[in-house]
Amino acid sequence: MDSSSGSKKIKLLIVENSEKILQLISNHYSSAGKSETLEITHDIESAYSSLIKSRPDAIVLSADFPGISVHHFLERASQANPIPIIMLSSHSLKSKFITLQALEKGAVDFIVKPPSLIEEALSSMMSELERKLRYYTGSFSLMDTIEEQFPFTGVGKEILSGIDLIVITAQNNRLKYVSRIVSNLPENSPCIILIHELPLGFSKTFAGRLNEKSVMKVKEVENGETIERGKVIISLCDFHLRLNNESGKINLECFTGEKVHGQRPSADLLMFSAAEHLQDRVVAIKFGSGTDGINGLKLLRHSGCLTFCEEMKDSSSSANLYPGDINYYQPLPDLISSFFKIL
Repeated sequence: MDSSSGSKKIKLLIVENSEKILQLISNHYSSAGKSETLEITHDIESAYSSLIKSRPDAIVLSADFPGISVHHFLERASQANPIPIIMLSSHSLKSKFITLQALEKGAVDFIVKPPSLIEEALSSMMSELERKLRYYTGSFSLMDTIEEQFPFTGVGKEILSGIDLIVITAQNNRLKYVSRIVSNLPENSPCIILIHELPLGFSKTFAGRLNEKSVMKVKEVENGETIERGKVIISLCDFHLRLNNESGKINLECFTGEKVHGQRPSADLLMFSAAEHLQDRVVAIKFGSGTDGINGLKLLRHSGCLTFCEEMKDSSSSANLYPGDINYYQPLPDLISSFFKIL
């Protein structure tokens, strides 16, 4: 325990091929007295040996190593002693692709390396990294065991036939479960709109990867996009979404505006418009913590819609919830299980 700050020291394993960023992370934690850092630069294979020997509390792993090496490391790390792994992605298409694959393979989250290694950009990156490390080392649970607790299976058609839209809002560390849900829905499923926190440039890569797994058509949103069965629409970074009714056709409007609960796009804004135009023909599910989406779920629930929300320990998302506000408010394994059983 750090007596000066009252916070637990983190044993951090850094696997990074950029000497500049490696040194930045190492210096930050060493000088602040916050962490015992283990430095691994260009040899990802030796990183596994360091993992076994030192048993760190968290790993920061570059997505700019060859993809096969990253995936092999993730598999071995999960078998040895599962701990939170945060990916460091560059802006290249390859790095984005490897990062999204890593989230499916067990990484809990990612941050993006700044395109320019100027002090302000690096400082912003470090602030985000520190925030996420603090969160995951304090609340990490072995989410990969979820898939062993119940099978992901296709859903029935009775409920789906009366639904026009499924709204899903998810933090980055829950996108792997979104992928599993979407890939198990039939081709004629209601339109799905995903509100996410992916940074600029990642939503297109995510849409392309999900499109390969799903029988539904997955794409980034376009202004004026119509709501149609068999379509999965991925939101854009920094653009809100709301439904409009034009001559009996429901379409999407992309617009800028003030952030809602610190988010843009906001799940609440989309859900409010869904309740207005689709009444009880909506299913909504919220993965992860945070307040955005809670008021939208409550409005949809009281409009007769089916709603699901992940129960999070020590989360602000539960602060204003009362019995009956949401149909299913459960921990992650139970929530997904209920979703498939009910539908």
